[in-house]
Amino acid sequence: MTQLLRLNRMLGELGKRDSILHFSLAADGTGGLELANGVRVHLEYHEQSERLLIYVALMSLPSGEQRRLSLFDAILDCNFMYARDGSLAVVRHLDCVVYRISLDARNADTRHIDDAIDLVLQQREELLLLVDRIAAQQSIVPNKVRPTSRRLPPPVART
Repeated sequence: MTQLLRLNRMLGELGKRDSILHFSLAADGTGGLELANGVRVHLEYHEQSERLLIYVALMSLPSGEQRRLSLFDAILDCNFMYARDGSLAVVRHLDCVVYRISLDARNADTRHIDDAIDLVLQQREELLLLVDRIAAQQSIVPNKVRPTSRRLPPPVART
């Protein structure tokens, strides 16, 4: 059984338990779900490293190379001080800063995936305040409209 198929079986179990229809990863390893409050949780399986990334968008990247570099530097500092169980990262195809948790797909089970989804959502509010503070220090106006991926299939609802 391929790792992607195994992950989809586990996501299907979570979906069934939480009444989420069609909770799975697409053939390219991406997927997601949208909560009732509009927050999107993104999932990406990377076959080469056998990692499952679970993340939420925090802010759009600013325009301008110098502003982006300043923001990247501040994000690196914050990863050492604030990000507890995951990390702040830049996702280029979303053009945003995210908070993500990386799971070893080989050893992950349904509980690990569910716990990681819950954790990124729990820590999201605190980290939104942090990136807003970083943006203010860098004189960046954060985009309050949280971006979504153009690559993801339509999200499924989770309450």
